[in-house]
Amino acid sequence: MSTKLQQYQELLDNRIEMLWTDSNEYMSLLRTSSRLYKYSFKDQVMIHSQRPDAVACAEYDTWGREDITNRYVKRGSKGIALIADDNGKAKLRYVFDFSDTGALDERSKTPFFWSITPENENAVLEQLGTTTVALDTAIIEKARETARIYSGDYLNDLIGQAEGTFLDGVDKFNVRLNFENMLGTSIAYTVLTRCGYDASLYFKNDDFRGIHEFNSLETMSILGNATSDLSEQILREIERTLRTERSKENDRNITENNNRKRNSVHSGRGNADISSGLGDFRTEGNREIRTDEKGLSDEQQKVDLSGNASEWNSEQSFGRDRRNSEPQALGNSSEDGERSGSDRGIESDRPDGLGGNDEYSESSGRGNDNQRTDLQLNENEAVSETISDTAFSMSEDKVLAVINHYDEMNVSKQETLDFFLEK
Repeated sequence: MSTKLQQYQELLDNRIEMLWTDSNEYMSLLRTSSRLYKYSFKDQVMIHSQRPDAVACAEYDTWGREDITNRYVKRGSKGIALIADDNGKAKLRYVFDFSDTGALDERSKTPFFWSITPENENAVLEQLGTTTVALDTAIIEKARETARIYSGDYLNDLIGQAEGTFLDGVDKFNVRLNFENMLGTSIAYTVLTRCGYDASLYFKNDDFRGIHEFNSLETMSILGNATSDLSEQILREIERTLRTERSKENDRNITENNNRKRNSVHSGRGNADISSGLGDFRTEGNREIRTDEKGLSDEQQKVDLSGNASEWNSEQSFGRDRRNSEPQALGNSSEDGERSGSDRGIESDRPDGLGGNDEYSESSGRGNDNQRTDLQLNENEAVSETISDTAFSMSEDKVLAVINHYDEMNVSKQETLDFFLEK
């Protein structure tokens, strides 16, 4: 009776054989491979034969790691068997698709399922390094160029394995020509699919008619390995470009958000909002809002808190965390659970189903321009002095009223602070 390992090895061989006999099967494999481009060719074949709709796979322990995805594998999920090589000895390891997992808690992460949009398309075009302005054309040109440059790296192995195939007896020039054409078409089909195009609109069955010439496990594997390796090279570069673009977008959002806060403080909109919220607390005792502001610049009239270091740094850190958590989820899980992790897998023991100013005179509520010192305070000093001159000089009843009704005022802490600093 054959072992599980033998059964899966037979499955692998049979599915590879189907590729050169049925171009539709080959194109179906390329569609699956486009999502799993960080896996080797034989792993792609194994995943395609068991779960053709898989989108992101990793080992059981990789999904559960807090520093990667912090997810759990759902009860009853069936592992996808892969054949790993351990110092020349074949063995099984199992991976699970993203659809087999669930979030453990709020720290759980989702793999980086990147996509090309009108906003980032130009960056991808620039990265591909072609002169065309259409992305689909640029992808096809890049695939052809890559096949032309690197096909020679696989040629000797291909010729060495050509005996008994339709490539046997073909001169070296034409072997390379046939291989380069099939390789370029396969790469283009894979990359187009991953970038959101329907590759069947660009390539038909006739474009893959040369696949039957690779009619052995060895020659088909050479073509498959080349397609997988070179498609991965292009797609990883696109992924890196999109990660960079997303980081730039996050930084722009942070900057715009801080600019809006800064403009709100300078324009006084925040003070207007809090005035309606605080009502009668707009004045305190014999103090009133300064109306005689001649001779004071905008900078002297206001304490600009938009440069608050702790607030700025916390927002930037959050942006970086988001950028680092989502993008790294798939990248790390793929590298740990896919190629770089292939040597760690064993035949699983688990079952398959598993600036402020002193604006007020001491004697009156209105400041005296002739007596104004225009002393520029640093931020901490301004906050400390201004609060001691306004909020804490209120009567106890009014302070309690502000505290008790704060939630009803629909104002932020920053607006509250701005109001008192303007007193």
